Amino acid sequence: MERILAAALMLAGAAGVPPEGPQTGLVGDGTLLFFFSPDTSSAPAAATTLSKLAKAKEGKIRVRPVLLVEDWKTFRSATEESPLYRTVRELGGRGDPPGVPIPIFDEDGLRLARAWSLSRLPAFVLISHGKAHLVYGSRVTLEDLLECRK
Repeated sequence: MERILAAALMLAGAAGVPPEGPQTGLVGDGTLLFFFSPDTSSAPAAATTLSKLAKAKEGKIRVRPVLLVEDWKTFRSATEESPLYRTVRELGGRGDPPGVPIPIFDEDGLRLARAWSLSRLPAFVLISHGKAHLVYGSRVTLEDLLECRK
């Protein structure tokens, strides 16, 4: 099981996410970042929310998951019931072809998490109109993202 998960994550991360945009030098306007960790229990529900938001705004937002790993041993203990496996499975079900790139070691994503002082996970950040709109939790709406300011 851990080999399947590792292979899926490596393939998903192989495409990477190109640096772009004037806002941070890393992401551009219309990018929705999804920050999660392998042991975030609400990450699968948040990934479902992310899929719904992306589908509702297809072509208008770019989805960028950011996997924040504190303990790499988590990958060894991943099972079909683990939050990491369920989150990756949910993220892998969208798009044509299915899936969304998930970089395994994402230095840019880590820099953004530090710059925005993320205090808990999961977190969504929408870059819109030159501003970063931050919302914590697994059940958010596009309106939630557009209302908050950071």
